[in-house]
Amino acid sequence: MTKKFEEEIESIISELQSLDASEIDVAIELKANAFALIKTTEYFDEYLQKINDIHFKSQNFLYNTGHHAIRDDFENGKKLLISTLSQIKREAHYGAFKKELLPVPEKVTLHWLFKNCSISIWISFFAVLAIVFVCGALLENKFSIGTKIAPWFLDPIDSLKAEAASLKKK
Repeated sequence: MTKKFEEEIESIISELQSLDASEIDVAIELKANAFALIKTTEYFDEYLQKINDIHFKSQNFLYNTGHHAIRDDFENGKKLLISTLSQIKREAHYGAFKKELLPVPEKVTLHWLFKNCSISIWISFFAVLAIVFVCGALLENKFSIGTKIAPWFLDPIDSLKAEAASLKKK
């Protein structure tokens, strides 16, 4: 796949290099072909928006035929598309299609997690832990839930008997 992909990119680049400013429609078609080719792989998605933002004629002004700005905009768009496609070709050549996954450990230990998880995951984890703790403390303070829940953990049988006795009284 890599060789065929590189050949396709190279053919688009060589066609672009042979164009002049009067062939804007051909350049737009080549840009669409490059976009479709890149979209067929999942490895170069970061370039899709960059390719989509390339224009071969001014988006804000209208110029007379033969005006130097038309030629300049075309040449700038052509150079930008060629350099983007060259970068993609370079990445494909040097192994962008050969992504390696992290090896799965036999046991997931805290050491492995600290080594392989980003700091943002750890910050999120401790933030959630702190929020749950604070919410529990606030609920205990406001509703005194602990006096109702703690007996269930300390002596569940006596708690059930007391609960049954209170239900019989009602």
